[in-house]
Order: sequence, then structure tokens, then C-alpha cells
Amino acid sequence: EACWYCGCLLEEDITIEHLVPKSKGGVNHADNYVLAHQACNLAAGNMSLKDKIALRLRMLAERETVAPWQK
Repeated sequence: EACWYCGCLLEEDITIEHLVPKSKGGVNHADNYVLAHQACNLAAGNMSLKDKIALRLRMLAERETVAPWQK
């Protein structure tokens, strides 16, 4: 499995992330869950879904520009 945000493989630091935070009306349901690294989950914090998608796109774009030996 890969992190929903950065796309890197998940290891021991797997967390279950709510796409729509519970504090913003998100529910505990499989449709609202993704797997993420703990650091990525913390970076997303209490962002709205729109902001989380923007964060994901930025992180994936940054990953594309980093040489494999720098990852």
C-alpha cells in the first residue's frame, strides 16, 4: 500500500486518515478513510477535503521531481 498523500510505500508508520475530518462533519466509514504516513497525516491536520486534495497534489508533484537517490 502507498500513502494517499505522498504516494510512497507505507511501512510501520501507517495511520488511518479521515478525508473529511470528524470535526468538520466527517463520519467513521470506509468511504471517508485513506491510509497515510503519520507525518503526512499530521501535515494535513484538520484541513478541509479541498485543502487535503491540494496538499496531495503538491506532495505527489514534489515526489515526481525528486531523483530516486534523494528519496
